[in-house]
Amino acid sequence: MEKFLVKREKFISKKINLEKIRECVGKALEKKSVHEDDIYRMQLATDEACSNIIMHNYDEDTNRPIFISIKDLGDKVSILIEDEGDKFNPLDITDPNLDQYIEKYKKNGLGVYLMRRLVDEIRYHTAAEQGNKIELIKYLSKSK
Repeated sequence: MEKFLVKREKFISKKINLEKIRECVGKALEKKSVHEDDIYRMQLATDEACSNIIMHNYDEDTNRPIFISIKDLGDKVSILIEDEGDKFNPLDITDPNLDQYIEKYKKNGLGVYLMRRLVDEIRYHTAAEQGNKIELIKYLSKSK
């Protein structure tokens, strides 16, 4: 059974709004009594996805939309993140070699890697001519 917890809420692409997005995710998942560890994982994965949109796809333009939808899918939850930037499929990115990454003292570039470790599934949906839709899916813990 599919039910919206949040239906296409719009946020403007300012870094300050990342906190509002995390709060939105947290409140929606708390309504479903999702385990706090899963809430944290989904908040962090959503934060990484939205940060990438703001920094890379929108090139830090502070007046572009990011849309968030959150669905209750019974034994799992789904967060759909939509933007209106150039097409970019994060699933095409390969995981970094962490030893080399640490040797070079890199500060960025682990967002997609972290997202893959925080959620159970990541799906990329192609949008029309422009824009992206990334879906983060988390299977819910049995213990609450």
